[in-house]
Amino acid sequence: MTTMTTPRLKDMVAVSKDSKVKVLGYIAWYSTPDQDVSLRRLRRVGGLSGLPVEMFPRDIRAADAFKRTVRGQAGMRREGSVVTETDVRDVLENGEDIIYQVTRVVRDAEERVVIYEAALRVWFSKVTGEIGYKPLGDVPKSEVLPIMQEIDEEYEAKGKTVTGAKVRAIVRNYLKGDTDEKSGVEGLSAEPLGGADGRRGSPYFVLAKYADRLESLAMMLEKLYAPEGRAYLRTTAMADGRSEREMVRAAHTSNCVEEMEQAIKDAAKLLHGDRKRDVRSNVAEYHWNKLASFRSRAKQYAAVLNAEQDEVNDRLELLNKQLLKLL
Repeated sequence: MTTMTTPRLKDMVAVSKDSKVKVLGYIAWYSTPDQDVSLRRLRRVGGLSGLPVEMFPRDIRAADAFKRTVRGQAGMRREGSVVTETDVRDVLENGEDIIYQVTRVVRDAEERVVIYEAALRVWFSKVTGEIGYKPLGDVPKSEVLPIMQEIDEEYEAKGKTVTGAKVRAIVRNYLKGDTDEKSGVEGLSAEPLGGADGRRGSPYFVLAKYADRLESLAMMLEKLYAPEGRAYLRTTAMADGRSEREMVRAAHTSNCVEEMEQAIKDAAKLLHGDRKRDVRSNVAEYHWNKLASFRSRAKQYAAVLNAEQDEVNDRLELLNKQLLKLL
């Protein structure tokens, strides 16, 4: 039975670049600004840095660009004494449409009067890809025209960019190895040292064999935003010592057990007795791919750490049994 311990970075022995001490792996952490960046630039800089372009989106989903655009209208802005307040409310989203209600009030704070108030319904058709508008109440179309123009212009821009949050997710998924299986991109099987969910700001342990890929990832982030260095990935080499191995073993075991127990629960839901239809093939494939990813990760760490993984192997066997029931 494996004993859980809490990773302690303060006990870690770092290794300088010129040292002859054997390296177990790297502690890595990164940061990206909350700023949009063009998808074209992301793919170009990533490719030039030596990363597989398949790890980046090919295009921006129109529905996502629409949501970001309309939700981005919400808030307050001020120009001199004129204050503009915009409220955005979800109305409906189904397989065919996304609908919002946008209300705007423009007032003069010094004169304490409302200059105008307007509301409209704005929707996106998932079928045709078109955006539609309808003024609400007795508001003439001319009153809502500024809102419509802002949405149209912003939608055009959002259709070519990805958010800072999306960039963070791409980096996190590449580190953890959670990249889309269909892309064929092999992630780095990194272990978050702050819990399996990889809480924002927590460092990762990355196996020594992935040093070149870490360098490529660091290069991409450094050059992605202007001025250079606004985004970054930093690494520190970890010595291959007993306490360092124990820290990595504990993080690896804890993370794998937590993630696989959740996967086992998810598989159990698919096998629920009151289901009225078979599990779709793509859903089953997703779960089998997750199992393959767990196995690959466990194999890599077993080879490096040369330690027992009883708890990990037990969960692997249980998850495999659950998924066999889907056949």
